[in-house]
Amino acid sequence: MFNEANVHALFGHGIGSHAPGLTGLSNMLAAIHHQNLAQGRALQALRAEHSQLRLGTVINVQPARPSSDRDDDRRAVERFDAFWNGAVLDPLFKGVYPAAIAADFAPLVAPGDLATAKQPIDFFGLNYYAPMYVAAAPQNLLGAWFGAVPAGTRFTAFGWPIDPSGLTDALHRLRDRYGNPDIYVTENGACYDDPVAPDGAVHDDDRVAYLRDHLTAARRALADGANLRGYFVWSLLDNFEWTEGYSRRFGIIHVDFKSLKRTPKTSFAFLADIARRRG
Repeated sequence: MFNEANVHALFGHGIGSHAPGLTGLSNMLAAIHHQNLAQGRALQALRAEHSQLRLGTVINVQPARPSSDRDDDRRAVERFDAFWNGAVLDPLFKGVYPAAIAADFAPLVAPGDLATAKQPIDFFGLNYYAPMYVAAAPQNLLGAWFGAVPAGTRFTAFGWPIDPSGLTDALHRLRDRYGNPDIYVTENGACYDDPVAPDGAVHDDDRVAYLRDHLTAARRALADGANLRGYFVWSLLDNFEWTEGYSRRFGIIHVDFKSLKRTPKTSFAFLADIARRRG
C-alpha cells in the first residue's frame, strides 16, 4: 500500500525536512493515524473488488538502541521506537497503538479506526538500512533523537551507521511480535561515492562488503525461523533520493546523469554471481 509511511510522517509532517515541510507533533500524529486509516481502507476496498490480489505494504523498520547506558537514554528508546516502528506496525498487525504513545494518539482515534487499520496482508516489505542509536532530547518533538553511535562504527557516505545485525533484529521482531508474515526485504543498500576509474569501471568494493554482510545477516534470521521470502537491493540504478536528489548513489549500476550512460558496478557482478549460483 505505502512505502515508508513512517518516514514520510516523521520527516514530512513532524521535523519538516521533507515535503510538505510541516512541523510539530500534532501534524505528525495526524499524518501517521490517517495513513494507517487510508491503508486499512485501501486494503478493504481492493480485497472487495479483487479477491485474488496479493496485497502488502512496505515499512522502514530500524531497531532502536540506546546511545549510552544512561537511564534517560534507555527510556528515550522506548518512545522513539514506538513512534518510528510501533506506530505503523502495531495498528496493522494488532489493531492498537504502542502503550508508550497510545495517549498521544487517543484524541485522534474514533470508534472503529483501529479495526479499520488492522487488516490482513499477504506479504510485508521490509526496508532496512541501519539501527538507530537514540538519546534523550527533551527539546525534540519526540523527546528523543539520534545520539552517539558506538566507537569504531563504520558509516556509509550518507553518514548512516553500518550494522548488519540490525537487519537480523528487524526480521526477528517481525517473527516474534507480528506473526511472522511472508517477508520480503524490499530495500537494503548503501550509499557510496562510486568514482569512475580511468578505465571506465566502477569498483564499489565497500558496497560489495556491505551487501555480503547483510545477506549473511538475512540468512542468519532465515535459519532462526524468520519467514523471509526474498531480498531486493536498493537500488538497481543510481536514483533520485528524497531531498538529496542525485547527489547520493545507491545503485549497483552507475548512471552518468549527463550522458545517461549506464555502467554495471562491481556490486552488480557480485550479485549476479550469487544469483547464478543460487546463493
